[in-house]
Amino acid sequence: MSKICNFQTKAVIWKEAIEIKRSSLIYIIGTIIFVLVMQIMAANQLLTNNDLPKASKEILLGYSIIYISIMCIPFLGSTLLSRLMYEERLDSAVHVLLATGMDQITLWIGKMFITYFVTYIVFITTTVIYYFYIYIMYEYSVIINFEIFLTAFIIMPFLAFGFLSLLGYTYWVIKNPQIFGMIFPIAFTIGGWNVAIKYIERTPTALAIAIVIVVAVVINTITYILVKKTSKSQITNI
Repeated sequence: MSKICNFQTKAVIWKEAIEIKRSSLIYIIGTIIFVLVMQIMAANQLLTNNDLPKASKEILLGYSIIYISIMCIPFLGSTLLSRLMYEERLDSAVHVLLATGMDQITLWIGKMFITYFVTYIVFITTTVIYYFYIYIMYEYSVIINFEIFLTAFIIMPFLAFGFLSLLGYTYWVIKNPQIFGMIFPIAFTIGGWNVAIKYIERTPTALAIAIVIVVAVVINTITYILVKKTSKSQITNI
């Protein structure tokens, strides 16, 4: 917590927030529009199905929120990290930051924090717009029960953040990490879809939820340790 609250980390977060606004705002807006279009198209097929009662449709609309989280966070997060970490290595900007005496873990925490924050806000914004669009245009409610809320707003984002942290590490230590930036969001989204489908068929047990949370914590912890052990020369060598 002290690392997150110190002056250097706050400076990194502020710097990267300005950079995201400057270079990624259009991509952020595009992500929101793309995900909304995909979700609305899927919702339209569901809502025009006359074989389902209204109550069932509203519950299924709630489950669709899970898809928003697994589309927004991985795809947007991988793009932001590519710009904040890999491209910064390419143009040697990270050399300047590390030369000021800032340690790599402080820099990494700042970059990951702003990535987590922006992607989660985009996910929430997309969900809110989707919710009101369905309510206004179709006069249906999107039912979000406790299980859906837990999975869509906590478990899936937390797991995605864990894999994003690992992806950020690869952007720093691997010379050609672009393949990971392409594979990660696709693999995570496909895996998330399978989880969501199984979730609709059968609500996961408390043990399954706990395992996912533990996996996310372990991934973040391992990545933190790896970054801490990474030398500055490894980061700047490309």
